[in-house]
Amino acid sequence: MQRTPHETVIIKRKRRSGHEEQSGGAWKVAFADFTLALMSLFLVLWLLSVTNQKERNVLASNLRDYSVFDQSKNPFDLSNSPFPIDLEGQPAIVERVAAQLLTSGDRKSGISMYSQVPKGDVEPGKGQGPKLDSIIDGDFQSPESLAVLAAVIKEMAKQLTASNNLDVEVVPQGLRISIQDDKNRQMFARGSVNMSPFFEDLLMALAPVFQHVKNGMVISGHTDSIPYQSNQYSNWELSGDRALMARRVLEVGGMPKQRVLQVAAMSDRTPVDKSHPDASDNRRIEILLLTKKAQASLLSIFDRQQPGNALTQADKAAKANEPVTR
Repeated sequence: MQRTPHETVIIKRKRRSGHEEQSGGAWKVAFADFTLALMSLFLVLWLLSVTNQKERNVLASNLRDYSVFDQSKNPFDLSNSPFPIDLEGQPAIVERVAAQLLTSGDRKSGISMYSQVPKGDVEPGKGQGPKLDSIIDGDFQSPESLAVLAAVIKEMAKQLTASNNLDVEVVPQGLRISIQDDKNRQMFARGSVNMSPFFEDLLMALAPVFQHVKNGMVISGHTDSIPYQSNQYSNWELSGDRALMARRVLEVGGMPKQRVLQVAAMSDRTPVDKSHPDASDNRRIEILLLTKKAQASLLSIFDRQQPGNALTQADKAAKANEPVTR
């Protein structure tokens, strides 16, 4: 039997050049870096276009003071502070609403829309002196002037589709502005101080009003009667923290800090709907613009130097009741 010679099998290994070995995924990393840099560029350009100088300073300050080693501080965590950027730029709705009221031709009795009304001229077009463009600029004391301010705020709420969430009322102490929940909108998450964007925008739009109005104010927080589930944190703390959050949002919007005379926590002690203490209307923030008389009365409570002060009288009465050693 003739033997068949074995076939020789030759295996050829192809070696890749150094260039081919290094070109696997390097281009992906380079492209990712380029995309990230391009996105950062557009983000900076967008921030420059939607912010003013004041907002840029606030944002830069938040980022400048941040340290990666400080775990308790996050510059992008806005849960305890209102957002520093108003995406609509400078809120000009105040001036627009005031101009509409001034030029609407509605002449209500007791409210003069012009600074000069010549004697005896009552025809249309007369009395058109310099317009009171500063209709929301100054110190409001009389019920008539407070009614004009209330009309401006109500019209602003209407244009912001917030009529159901904002109520304005002239009271003996001044002007009470109530910002409240309804069935469709909640100002704060349940049991939280995180304000919803809609109400942040509403307060940011109101802030320029309080920038022009010189009256002092009291900001109070109110909750419903549903008890807070924590033993260490009750509706008293919750209402106070919410009032403080409203104050911070107003200050970011441009309201001077010195406008606020007092921030009060009211818990569920003064419900709007007394027959339904757990109703959504009871969850609200109230801003009370005080007249000079009401402001003086409030400050006198805490002024020990003023004669007849309640604290001073209580102190004298307590000393008079001290036992005498014979």
